[in-house]
Amino acid sequence: AVVSTQSGHYGRDGRIDCRPIPSDVNSWTIHGLWPTIDATHYPQDCYKTTCGYSTKKISNLVPKLKKEWISVVTTDEAFWEHEYCKHGTCCTDVLPSQNTYFSKTLDLHGKLNIDDALKSDGIVPSAKKGYKLNDITSAISDAFRVTKINYWCRSVTYKGRKVQLILEIWVCLNRSSFSAQDCPSRPSGLPEAYTACSDTVDVYILPKSVLDANEGL
Repeated sequence: AVVSTQSGHYGRDGRIDCRPIPSDVNSWTIHGLWPTIDATHYPQDCYKTTCGYSTKKISNLVPKLKKEWISVVTTDEAFWEHEYCKHGTCCTDVLPSQNTYFSKTLDLHGKLNIDDALKSDGIVPSAKKGYKLNDITSAISDAFRVTKINYWCRSVTYKGRKVQLILEIWVCLNRSSFSAQDCPSRPSGLPEAYTACSDTVDVYILPKSVLDANEGL
């Protein structure tokens, strides 16, 4: 699955806890790319003693990574190392090097463009307007030719009211062709960190100006 995220991190109390978002980042960014066993399980840390990560091995990609694969919790380099060691080492059969792992993820992020998919159906970030989850699914389904996407949401307080914020969108892929395919269904009863988006209340995609300013949060 290739996972796109809003460029802001909410703590469990529903408040933003993050470093400033770079000024030239104004779109969905990458969380990661990883193989999955089912909707909530995946192999991880598939190395013996060290994963061998080095930013020098991806120096040609760093300018693009700094715009599309950022961290608002730790340094970008620490985030890249974490994602490669935890996930990249588990797909070396199809992405044999560190450079190919990051390069392919960037390529997929460009082809499976969440911003463009949503915007094509009139869904844009807004602190005032929420959207039906079915409308978001329909926009992504039309763009990527899939019917099942997984989402992560969290309830946050915005200007004194609770709103459902969409944090991540997971698009599942065929392991060989890297083409988009339907995601497996997620089981019920998952802990808070795995909260699925409710289709009974609107979901919000907050604009960068709100995330930057912690406005009303």
